[in-house]
Amino acid sequence: MFDSPSIDFPDRISAEGLELRRLRAPAHGGDATDVEAIDNAVAPESIRETFYYFTSIPAGDGRLAEFLAEAVPRVTYGVWNGVDPLGSTSLYNWDLAARTCMIGYTWLSPAARGTGANAKVKAALFATLTQHGFTAVRLRADVDNTRSRAAMRKIGAREAEIDPAPRLYEWDPERCSRSQYFVVEL
Repeated sequence: MFDSPSIDFPDRISAEGLELRRLRAPAHGGDATDVEAIDNAVAPESIRETFYYFTSIPAGDGRLAEFLAEAVPRVTYGVWNGVDPLGSTSLYNWDLAARTCMIGYTWLSPAARGTGANAKVKAALFATLTQHGFTAVRLRADVDNTRSRAAMRKIGAREAEIDPAPRLYEWDPERCSRSQYFVVEL
């Protein structure tokens, strides 16, 4: 597991009534209870629908602990409404010279959709990144994911390029799509 070695991101971030709690793999000293609660925030019967536009499934059935243990530089937060786990989001692909990074692998349980939780989470992350000197954030979504693309526009993201490389899906080898990138100037 890699964190950002030169940025001291907080363990907790307030997000207008929600809380972001930093998650670490239990194998690397993370809180197994929090990881399990977030992992189980999406019911097994909702996993395919929740992650339909994800190239790999980052939660459910123990997958979140595996996602957190991957040897990639990424900071992941669980999203909480009081004691209720709602989903997670990650910061990754930072360019410290350009002061930019990606926010992605964001998902919310079906019950949290349409509540404004995504906008609150992104606003809190934007404020935190600004405090750390970041000047822009990149996001991406499957070109066919109209809900995520609309949510990105709603938080002020502008459309950037469409990645020519194909998006391949571990859960459906026949499915192939593209990524639409967005940029938010902080």
